Amino acid sequence: MKKWLVAGLGIAVIALGMASCQAYTLTPLPEGATVEAMADRGADVFINRCARCHGFKGQGVVGTRLIGAESHVQHFSNAAELNDYILEWMPKDKPGILTEAECHEVLCFLLVENGVMNHDMVFRADELAAFHLGGETHPH
Repeated sequence: MKKWLVAGLGIAVIALGMASCQAYTLTPLPEGATVEAMADRGADVFINRCARCHGFKGQGVVGTRLIGAESHVQHFSNAAELNDYILEWMPKDKPGILTEAECHEVLCFLLVENGVMNHDMVFRADELAAFHLGGETHPH
């Protein structure tokens, strides 16, 4: 009986999580917000839009690892290229569903978690190309 109850609750949590993904929206932060504020919001967007494939800690599930050693983020030449890729191609099941603000927030989250950006920086979209990630131009 307990196994069925636990399984049923697990299914309910997954269903609620998927339903919340459909209705998830945030008011964008203004240009010039701190990376800390952007990354905090990006963590919420990541959990609601990305974690089902990339894992709640970015460890990769059916999608690639995005946080930590051997992160797929390192395959992009710079943050601008990664931003463009996320905006156009993610999530795989609904490419392009992320707003530009959500994309910037997720990007800040990933870059902070991977040690590329510091919390106390000010976010400037026009400076993303200056953040080198180690890879060559990413093939789509």
